[in-house]
Amino acid sequence: MITHQLIEGETKYPVGSHIVYNLPIINDMANGILAIKNIYFAKKDGLILICRGSSGSIIAGIVANKLSTEIDDITIIHVKKEDEVAHDDGNLRYGIVKNQLTVIIDDFISTGNTVWKIMDKTNQYIYKYDILCVSGSGATSSLKDYFEHQIISK
Repeated sequence: MITHQLIEGETKYPVGSHIVYNLPIINDMANGILAIKNIYFAKKDGLILICRGSSGSIIAGIVANKLSTEIDDITIIHVKKEDEVAHDDGNLRYGIVKNQLTVIIDDFISTGNTVWKIMDKTNQYIYKYDILCVSGSGATSSLKDYFEHQIISK
C-alpha cells in the first residue's frame, strides 16, 4: 500500500537561518515518520535517517531528537557531497543494521538529484528505502517506484 502523507508548509532555506519558522514543519515530519512506522513497520527494530548537506543534517538531528522518546535505536547517516572532507573513512556500512526503518530526509526537493545521489551512495548497503520525507513535491513522481511511503510538505 502506498501512502502519501501531506503536511502543511514548506521549509525555508537555509534551514538553520529560519529554524524557528521550520521547527513546526520538522516536528510534523517526525510525527509522520512515527505514524507510518507504527502502522506499517511496527516490527522494525530501529530507524536510519539518511541525509545530505547541512540542511538535511539539521532536519535529521531534530527529527532524531523528537523520535528518541519513542524509538530506542536511531542512526543518522550523512552522505557527504563530493567536495566535503570527512574525518572518517567515509564507509557508510558502519551505521546500517538490518531490520531498521530506512528514511531519506531532506529540506526540499526540486529535481530529485540529492535523493538520487543519496541512493547511489547507499544502495550497496541498503536493500530497501522505506520512506521519503521532504518539503515540497518537485520530483517525487520520478521517485515513486522507490518509496512506498512519502511524507511531503506543501
